[in-house]
Amino acid sequence: MNASIAKLEGILAGIGGDNEKATVVAYVTDAIAALKIGDYAKAADLTALATRVEAVEQNAHTHANAEELDKIAVGDKAKWDAAVEQLTWTELV
Repeated sequence: MNASIAKLEGILAGIGGDNEKATVVAYVTDAIAALKIGDYAKAADLTALATRVEAVEQNAHTHANAEELDKIAVGDKAKWDAAVEQLTWTELV
């Protein structure tokens, strides 16, 4: 920990000196660019995305035949799947 503090103090002491960045902001900006982490999503971006996803989820089953599809019971699908399993290849062609 002491080594990290000493390193940070050295960086801060050099800010604005010869061949050094003029401000802490410039130093941090360059450090972020060097780490290539500047393109990560920001909190505001994630909030906007969450809002869009919620809107899509609320309208996930809104189309012309939604009412008809809602009439299909879970058991109907199981019956269909069982019937398909009983078919042979020759019956399909």
